[in-house]
Amino acid sequence: GIATREEFFESFPGRQLGYHNKPVALLNVSCFYDGVDSVFAVMQRDGFLHSDHRNLFFIETDVVQLLDRLVS
Repeated sequence: GIATREEFFESFPGRQLGYHNKPVALLNVSCFYDGVDSVFAVMQRDGFLHSDHRNLFFIETDVVQLLDRLVS
């Protein structure tokens, strides 16, 4: 819900600025975070988000794949 979004939007800039090196991810259950992914795609397309920064987080629809990426 909204608290998860708040935590994500606090964690991602922290990683971008080098405050931490922890993985940042969202589990996209039932397409709940499709809009978030779309916003970042538009930001990247329009030059407001560098591709290196977009690669600092990921969104997965499968919990096993998300956990595998978190530990790798």
